[in-house]
Amino acid sequence: MELREFQKVEGLNESSEQILCIRTHCSNHICITAAAEYDYKNAVSAIDFKLYKLENSGDISQACIGRSFCEINGSVFCIADIGIEEQYRNNGYGSLLLSEIIKYAEQLNVTKIKGRVYCNDIKEKEAKVRLYHFYEEHGFVIDEGRLTLCL
Repeated sequence: MELREFQKVEGLNESSEQILCIRTHCSNHICITAAAEYDYKNAVSAIDFKLYKLENSGDISQACIGRSFCEINGSVFCIADIGIEEQYRNNGYGSLLLSEIIKYAEQLNVTKIKGRVYCNDIKEKEAKVRLYHFYEEHGFVIDEGRLTLCL
């Protein structure tokens, strides 16, 4: 599906928020959205990705369970952070969100996705190992806390 064909999300706060996909994950229906910001040249400069759990009725819950803010600088896509609500962590929701971010970046024809792991914020060694493993599973190379994925 091309980016311009995404549907608007009714009733959500951001008027530019569009549905990227709806998936079934861990017996839940999940909706991932993106709200793009544009620069003075009318090119996408930033995207706010959100992960919502769909209610049994099919309606999108107003409670966002995951989020990632990304910026685009020329041909480089920069992930500021990926955050998943605590009760949904370690169940693949972060991987689901990161996979959609990578697909979105590919559609924008960027050559690299970059990010940074702030190890000072991580007190437990095991948590740091899991975080590094998370990004490496998705193809990122980690060098001194810097993440890079060449597309």
